[in-house]
Amino acid sequence: MLALVNRGTFDSATGGTFKVLQSLYWTPILKNRIKKTPKGYKIRIIRDSQISEQTSQKFDILINTYQGESLIPDDMYLFSSDEKLEFAHSLMTECSESLKGIRKEICALDDYYKSLVENGTLFLHSYSNECSKEQIDRFISQSANTYALKLNICKTRFKVEASIVTESHIAALRLAEDLFSIGGIENNPILLILLRELELEYNAIVSLISLLNSVYERFSNTPTMQNVVAIRSERSFALVIEDYTADLKSLSQLLKACIDHLEQNGYLAKNSPEIQ
Repeated sequence: MLALVNRGTFDSATGGTFKVLQSLYWTPILKNRIKKTPKGYKIRIIRDSQISEQTSQKFDILINTYQGESLIPDDMYLFSSDEKLEFAHSLMTECSESLKGIRKEICALDDYYKSLVENGTLFLHSYSNECSKEQIDRFISQSANTYALKLNICKTRFKVEASIVTESHIAALRLAEDLFSIGGIENNPILLILLRELELEYNAIVSLISLLNSVYERFSNTPTMQNVVAIRSERSFALVIEDYTADLKSLSQLLKACIDHLEQNGYLAKNSPEIQ
């Protein structure tokens, strides 16, 4: 959000009338520009933030930073076919890393939960006769809160990686569609790498969908721990997984359609698995 203000002065000769100067000033509404006062909040405007011909560049930076931007550069139309192909390869590489990151987060959460259950079982078996009910309840509550924290952190990381996977794939497919419609890239060695990556990514997404379906079933049906905090975190994570799995299924269909098209035109061998 931006604030636009006219700078002026108070004219004591006219009874304190506010006299507007000709200059217009602006500032982004950022946390470090807002100061709390006894009567409310004050927005700090830097003196050199005057609207001028150079301001549009600063606006562009702010828009790209806070409103998001396409993964494909604005000047991509100036790239040669080979440069576009190399960029599509870079996008697919990022996709692959993000898919690995998602699987890693899910597996790490599962390992943590197994360790939590093992330690909890050991504690109850070893000390249940020595501890009071309050001590046991406190141990269970602390374990549940720690588990919920792990869930929420994993969910946050998951959402970031999931966004990268979806946006990177869509950007790569758009580039691939453009390149194959134009032609002239058949002899580029990166083409073979990119084509193979399409197949690998499709297989990886189909596998990830299967994993996420099992995680969703676990989190949405039977609570892992009988604790309201843990249950709330699991159900929240389940909603995120359900939404993202739908995106992955759509993405896998797009990839499959692309692979089928490449097979029909002799680019790929017909060995891709069917969508489950």
